[in-house]
Amino acid sequence: MMLVRNLKEPYSTRFDKDFSLGKFYYKMEWIAREVQEEYGDQGSCVLGYEMYVQGMKLCNQPWQGSVTCQIFYERVADYLVSLGIKKSDMFVEYGRMD
Repeated sequence: MMLVRNLKEPYSTRFDKDFSLGKFYYKMEWIAREVQEEYGDQGSCVLGYEMYVQGMKLCNQPWQGSVTCQIFYERVADYLVSLGIKKSDMFVEYGRMD
């Protein structure tokens, strides 16, 4: 079962000949599974808690719990920085409590 759904690659990576979309999908799912195993679905139930990268929504919200989503997005941001994407190109929409 995939935890990360409707994943979109960051815009700038489309022009990087060394970028592997398969590795990107695999790494994102690996991060999600690691967070799931460590934290489960914790925090307040929040809807619309989403991360945007270079103006595009990265993926659907993986969990309802705000704590788990925050940890996931922090780890994803670190990974994206390692790919050369600036933190200033990332934005988290915190959504609203259900």
